[in-house]
Amino acid sequence: MLEKKKQSMLAEKAAKEKMVADFMLFIEAIEKNDTETAQKFDENAMKDTILSMMEGGWRQNGGFAAHNGGKQA
Repeated sequence: MLEKKKQSMLAEKAAKEKMVADFMLFIEAIEKNDTETAQKFDENAMKDTILSMMEGGWRQNGGFAAHNGGKQA
């Protein structure tokens, strides 16, 4: 059970790191006026990754906190 939890946490961390790396490439492409690279950015994949983080265990382990102290997406 602990091994499964560890694998889940590592997969979640990898997804976050990939999301940040992809977004940084997109920002750099915009700064350099590299339209070819900027157009390759998959906005839907970014949105799906963010939503899955908010809906999954990420929210339960430090996601956005609501004003009343509860968790909020």
